[in-house]
Order: sequence, then structure tokens, then C-alpha cells
Amino acid sequence: MLLVMHDAELATIHAFILPARRTRVEALASKPDRAARLQGVLAHQRILDSRFMRQVPPNETSAEEIESVLRAKGAPGACRVMGGDLDSQELPLAEALAQIEGCLVVCIPGHLAYFEGEEKNDRHILER
Repeated sequence: MLLVMHDAELATIHAFILPARRTRVEALASKPDRAARLQGVLAHQRILDSRFMRQVPPNETSAEEIESVLRAKGAPGACRVMGGDLDSQELPLAEALAQIEGCLVVCIPGHLAYFEGEEKNDRHILER
């Protein structure tokens, strides 16, 4: 059974996933058991396009600091999570940032997102 992918997710995949990996990520995002699979692909494989990534400095990694940076870049109060336990949920930005790991937080579809991997300093603002 295939699921219909949310427009925000599709725009984010096209904006921030490497072109050679997009089809695979789109396929994963269309499956009913997508949450863990997406989290695994995001956390363990380098599929994000580094041209649009800015690493969060190690001394600025609290959820509050990251939220402040994202809000300064235009992020609204709510976001959508891709991957993990919060997959496909729309949440307040602060709540999502406090709970995610190995996931993408979609702030402005296709333009602004946040990725937090499982490694200590694997935190990135994604912006186009």
C-alpha cells in the first residue's frame, strides 16, 4: 500500500536530498512503515545536499538556540517532522526540536529545514 506524500515533504525532498537519492527517498516516504526507514536513511546515509547545509556550531545546539536561528530565518511557530517517532506530525517548532533525533524538521517547505542526526555534532540548518 502506498501513501500520499504531503506536499511539504515532497518539496523538502526535492530541495535538500541529493538528486541521485530523491527517487529512493520518495519511495520510502510513500510506504506505511516509513517512519523508521526514513530515520535510518537520514541518520546513517549521506543523502542531504551539502550545498544547502550549514552545520550548527557545537556551542549553539540547544533546542532554544536552534529555534531562535530558524525563527530569525522565517520559520513559523509550527513545523512538520519527517522520520522517527514524530513522523508526519505537525508540531510547535519548539516541541519538535526538543524531541527529534535522526529526523528532518520542515519549517518552510522547499526553503528551510533542520536536520539532527544521531552523532553528537550532526546538526544542520538546511536553507535554499
